[in-house]
Amino acid sequence: MKVWGFPVKGHGETALYTVCRWIAVLLFAGVYRYRVQGAENLPHDGPVIVITNHKANLDPVVVGIAFDRPLRYMAKKELFGNAALRTLIFSLGAFPIDRGAGDRAALTTSLEILAAGEVLLMFPEGHRQRDDAVHEFLPGVGMIALRSGAAVLPMATDGTQRMLREGRPGLPALRALVGPPLDLSDLTGRNSKTYQEAARRMRNAVTGSMRDSDESPEASARRRAPYDDEPERSSDLREVRAGDVRIVVARYAGYCYGVERALRITEEALEGAPAPVASLGPIIHNPSVVRRLEEHGVAVIDDVAGAAGGTLIVRTHGVAPHVVEGARARHLNVVDATCPFVAVAQHKAAALDEAGYAVVILGERDHPEVAGLEGFAGEGAVVVEDSAGLPLERLRGKRVGVVVQTTQTRANLVGVAAALAPAARELLVYNTICDATEKRQSAACELAAKVDVVVVVGGRNSANTARLAQLCRSTLDRTYHIESAVELQPEWFSDARRIGVTAGASTPDEEIEATVQALQELVGS
Repeated sequence: MKVWGFPVKGHGETALYTVCRWIAVLLFAGVYRYRVQGAENLPHDGPVIVITNHKANLDPVVVGIAFDRPLRYMAKKELFGNAALRTLIFSLGAFPIDRGAGDRAALTTSLEILAAGEVLLMFPEGHRQRDDAVHEFLPGVGMIALRSGAAVLPMATDGTQRMLREGRPGLPALRALVGPPLDLSDLTGRNSKTYQEAARRMRNAVTGSMRDSDESPEASARRRAPYDDEPERSSDLREVRAGDVRIVVARYAGYCYGVERALRITEEALEGAPAPVASLGPIIHNPSVVRRLEEHGVAVIDDVAGAAGGTLIVRTHGVAPHVVEGARARHLNVVDATCPFVAVAQHKAAALDEAGYAVVILGERDHPEVAGLEGFAGEGAVVVEDSAGLPLERLRGKRVGVVVQTTQTRANLVGVAAALAPAARELLVYNTICDATEKRQSAACELAAKVDVVVVVGGRNSANTARLAQLCRSTLDRTYHIESAVELQPEWFSDARRIGVTAGASTPDEEIEATVQALQELVGS
């Protein structure tokens, strides 16, 4: 028997499980219009691992009612401290896990459940995520899948993260899509590399289920994978002659993937999203690009209250979760253009906070990316700009976790980690400096060592561009940071035979080329 397409009793479940199923079906299918595609993909017998994204505490219930077999799942051990709650959630299939350490008992229980031919529900991201993306899967899920030999069923859910908005109930439509069982039979090794590969395939399968669902283009844009590979820019130095002077353009100069992605999302919003369109702060830190977008209809506002309806774009630097919740509470169409590398840093900060670490954010205190990270890291988070700012006495003897503004330098991170190591009882450092930043910084230092003058092109409010100028200046005093070619001064290049040009990750190619052409005219005559 089914109600709204959901089974009202599963095979082999307890009476309490069935009663809770009835209540949940009436609530979620009736009130929240919950609909599931592909539930028939669950095998009727034998061991199965259901893997899905994790957005809210109610996810086990929402997932569980989709299937006609009872599910077992891990829940943090703190929930089992209350006797009444322990009885309830245990009867609903939960068993405890200590997420702050490797919990061998939870691993053993998982394998025993599968050995008994039951269904194990797993949330491989490890923690609830507050955005719409599918984050990295922990390799432990790959280990359980390969060691048990169980069928793996990918499932994508959406909506539970919007059931509470700024503490008030919302009524989002809930939906889920269940994909076909995932074949991992070719992964025969039993080692960390194989487990990681299995976890990677599982994440791809869940992400693929999302793409196959009937979601809107805006929702599809919001949940782009949070760690897409950056398309390579030129990895070679480029030289241009101007008489006897050589102008050398650095490797990897200019737009990074996150910026290109944000601009593409913004252009798509202009074409098809509800008007008017506004960005919460400048979409990227480049004045000329922001002006061009304003001319095409993208207003820049300082806070959600300034939105006049329509569509609100979250810029590359990201925002705190409560800002997005506030925008949705005002019924704005939210389009998330947060850089995927920033999204990873946000995910790590939230995971550290939820696991009980004292969170340290290494970054510029007033930078919007850091403000967003603070929102994910919780109220007790500490922001420092270098090791000298660490409140070591406050952190002494604690479990300390570190995340990093994506445009910081590796040397600054090393200094902070070295200062924390003797003071912390346990230190977990996530190097969330993005690959694009590291490539550009390394290339800029390489360039500065080979030329007589360096010109760094990009917005003065761009943290990554300012960092490039700082690094070049530490090698070569004759370093100049400009926003456009009109700022070039002839006296900067007296007696120079090799002039280097590099640019920040938010600098368009046309500004780099304009600078090169202006230099040719300036020194080539």
